[in-house]
Amino acid sequence: MAGHKNDPWYSKVAWSNLFKIAHERGNPDSKLKKDQYELCKRILMKEIELLSPKFVVFLTSGWETGFVKYLNGNNDFQWIDTQKWGGKYETKACKANDTYLICTQHPQGKNEHTHAKAIVDIIKKKIQDDNSAVK
Repeated sequence: MAGHKNDPWYSKVAWSNLFKIAHERGNPDSKLKKDQYELCKRILMKEIELLSPKFVVFLTSGWETGFVKYLNGNNDFQWIDTQKWGGKYETKACKANDTYLICTQHPQGKNEHTHAKAIVDIIKKKIQDDNSAVK
């Protein structure tokens, strides 16, 4: 039964790559990223429109800010929350329309426990803030 409270967390998560095409495994090279960048921003916007998520988490190493600005109507955005983790990393959040956009480093080779905690802490805080605003 979809949506049941005992469903595993991953049954409620949609996964997508920012860049859709690579010559081989992994990420595309810089030229291929540049070639598909504009189209991939529109694809991401449509994915978010169709799925209507409350939170979008970007696990990247720098390309997300252009996507975030695009999702915010090509307007500048303000980080509304920041969580430090792993000594030198930050997980940041902003809001575009009704969706929180959380930007963080890709976790590969990093402390996944502190990384996950930073993401979860932001999500819990934003849920609590939204619930307080409704009352």
